Amino acid sequence: MQQRVVDKLDRDRDPRSDGLTLAQFEKFTQQIRDQPDWRGEADRCADYYDNNQLDRETLARLEARGMGPLIRNLVKPTIDLVLGIEAQNKRDWRVEADTDEVEATAEGLSSKLHESERETRADRAISDAFGASVKAGLGWVEVGESPDPFDYPDTVEYIHRREMWWDWFARKPDLKDAGWLIRRRWYEVDYLKGLLPQWAWVFDTAFDNWGRAWIDSGDRQPWLSEGPEQPARSSLTEMEWIDRTRRRVCLHEVRHRVYVRGHVLALPDGRVVELDLDNPMHLLAVNQGVRPEARLYSKWQVSLWAGPYRLSASDKIPNGLPWIPFWAFREDLTGIPYGMIRTMVSQQDEVNARRQMLMWLLSSVVVQMDADALDQNNNTVTDVMERVARPDFAVILDPNRTNKAGGFNISRNAQLANQQFEVMKDAEQGLQSVAGVFGQMLGDAGSVTAGTAINQLINQGTTGLAELFDNLGYARRLVGERLLGQIRQRIKGVEVDVVVGERGKPRSIITLNRPAVDPRTGLVYLENDTERCKLKVALEDVPSTPTYRTQQQTMMAEMIKGLPPQLQAVAAPYWVELGDSPRKHELAGAMRKVLGLDDDTGEDPEKMALQQQVQQLTAALEQLKQAPVIAKTQAEAERARADAEHKRAQTDRLQLETLDQIHRPAGDAPAARH
Repeated sequence: MQQRVVDKLDRDRDPRSDGLTLAQFEKFTQQIRDQPDWRGEADRCADYYDNNQLDRETLARLEARGMGPLIRNLVKPTIDLVLGIEAQNKRDWRVEADTDEVEATAEGLSSKLHESERETRADRAISDAFGASVKAGLGWVEVGESPDPFDYPDTVEYIHRREMWWDWFARKPDLKDAGWLIRRRWYEVDYLKGLLPQWAWVFDTAFDNWGRAWIDSGDRQPWLSEGPEQPARSSLTEMEWIDRTRRRVCLHEVRHRVYVRGHVLALPDGRVVELDLDNPMHLLAVNQGVRPEARLYSKWQVSLWAGPYRLSASDKIPNGLPWIPFWAFREDLTGIPYGMIRTMVSQQDEVNARRQMLMWLLSSVVVQMDADALDQNNNTVTDVMERVARPDFAVILDPNRTNKAGGFNISRNAQLANQQFEVMKDAEQGLQSVAGVFGQMLGDAGSVTAGTAINQLINQGTTGLAELFDNLGYARRLVGERLLGQIRQRIKGVEVDVVVGERGKPRSIITLNRPAVDPRTGLVYLENDTERCKLKVALEDVPSTPTYRTQQQTMMAEMIKGLPPQLQAVAAPYWVELGDSPRKHELAGAMRKVLGLDDDTGEDPEKMALQQQVQQLTAALEQLKQAPVIAKTQAEAERARADAEHKRAQTDRLQLETLDQIHRPAGDAPAARH
């Protein structure tokens, strides 16, 4: 769909034209109806993991044969193996700085990011989204703000795929090239009336079929003046947003891309920001030679809809998408997401079918009898066929039958049952092969007994899952970037003290956004400014899970055994710190003290405390020496402020001239300005 362009350089632009219209919203919903029906197959794959693998017809047929639902679920342990690998190899986020000048800011924000990760239970939400992608092909995580004032301000939650819809023509894994995204969620009417009390009368009148309640409510909004006629003119059906039986309403949270033509500033530190004429720092940058550039860029607008009625609309920051998709795999031509289970369905069906046939063959018998073999007064052919498979089966033969030496024979087709068993075992091995998981990874050594061969098969299986975990790492990093951006927005301009350092070791405090005065210009600036620094989020090189630390501790113990005694004493404290003991650092420090070793930081804690006291005294003396300089600087600052006001007036004139140049037709002479 062609995107609308908002021209912020047009002085005659009507600001009321912004926002998503009903016609545009209906186009989005129509695109949803035209999308490929991949969700049914995704639900089926999830059912196979949950052991719902037989349809009604198969269950009825098995019941008629006297057999229960025969299912040997090989999908679940295979998927659980992949999920277990993810659980044992979680990697934390860390904030990295591009320059050494903002290294302290990056370290402080890393601490805040780890705090938010713990408080929001982000690891659980990411694991749930990864599990959904492995099973059905796609999972979602939402990073947002908590509406509850008593909760932690940030939230990281898993979203089921049935709630999310997106522009199908988007191809980037982060969906930043999408034209729109929609989250559809059903709410109880009473909850919505408490959440949106200003729209309570809308929900009441909708369930009242826009009757007397609508007339009594009055004309609350001009765009709702034709409320009863609005649904009739819309392509949305009532079933898509009203559940009268349970009194629920489906809200659509829509985020759509709007292209904007406006001015941007390319700052010397590499950042590009949208020009704000009300920001004095932007005016100062222009005055110092940073020229505004007219560019085309995109922003996201968010709106909330209840059926055909728009409840709210507002602008968001560029690329402000709170929803992060977790992809497993996508079809090359259609872009349909799918997970590991889709390739395992046919093999699992064959295993179930072969097992049913095997049980049927083992419980069935072949009866050969002469026409006069049975005593018809005591049992008939029908009686024999109904009871012949029972272990307490009995039959009465006719003593006057022609073939008194035989005439009645029962046999079982054991050879055919053995063939079915062999084919079933082959199907079980084929299921693991198509999934890229070998039996050795599940604990089954099979015919391979050599340790080297087993390790090679395990490594081969892990390599086959590399693409899946690479997609996980990419999505996990996106969650960290979104969460970091939310933290930076929340503490923007707010002085915050952050404790950094590993627990159990000497720690320090970093103050973010600390106000300070430039002695040369007298302008107030922020030290460790979280808004202006250029940072990025990366993943730690090694996992931080207890299982991984235990593995490392075991490997290090084997290494220490082969070291000389004097080196074993040096390595022992490091071995202790790899464990999960709550006082491991204290124990390691005590061991180093007894062995006469320095702390692993290379510093004696007492010396470090003394150095900190010396630094504090030195800073106090420096402040006393700088007192006359500061007084002189304050006087100069007053003059600098006056000059800044003058330069601001010049900057305003420069802005007006710049805007005139942009809007002036080609060939026109500049107008004189006094």
